[in-house]
Amino acid sequence: MGVSPPPDPNRVVFNHMLAALVHGSGYERIATPGRSDRTIRRRLLDWAERDVGVELLKAALAAYDQMIGLDLDDLSSDGSITKRSVVTDARGIPLAPVGAGANRHDSPLYEHTMRQIPDTIGPLPDQPWVHPDRGYDSTPTRHLLDELGYVHEIARKPIPAPSKPGNGGSWNTPTPG
Repeated sequence: MGVSPPPDPNRVVFNHMLAALVHGSGYERIATPGRSDRTIRRRLLDWAERDVGVELLKAALAAYDQMIGLDLDDLSSDGSITKRSVVTDARGIPLAPVGAGANRHDSPLYEHTMRQIPDTIGPLPDQPWVHPDRGYDSTPTRHLLDELGYVHEIARKPIPAPSKPGNGGSWNTPTPG
């Protein structure tokens, strides 16, 4: 019976995960000798169970806010066919991403997304604006946003979200400027 090699350092595995995200590749394509796709998947599952991603997001947002500053007066929210719901600050910095499995509508994710914002970044300004995309055009969404104290303007079905004045981009796709 042989001795198992020591586990890969977390930093090395994390770098492989980032490479997969940046390049859009599967883990098997970015695996290297001694670091199999199974190692990457196992570590990802372990970190997910321990909410490491949530803590990483909090730390990254706190650092960004300290260095550059989050613009929390005007938030955008968007669902996606990739089964996620996300809220961004006015510059498009993701504040509260929530994912779900396939074959599920993203609107049930919205309440969890909106309620986790203060837990992730701390208190918001008084009466922040939020601009949900038209997938959230519903009475339950309006009630939720009213309950949470958001001023809101929801894009209407079947009308696409208008551009923000002077921005040139849509609410959920801010353009640099």
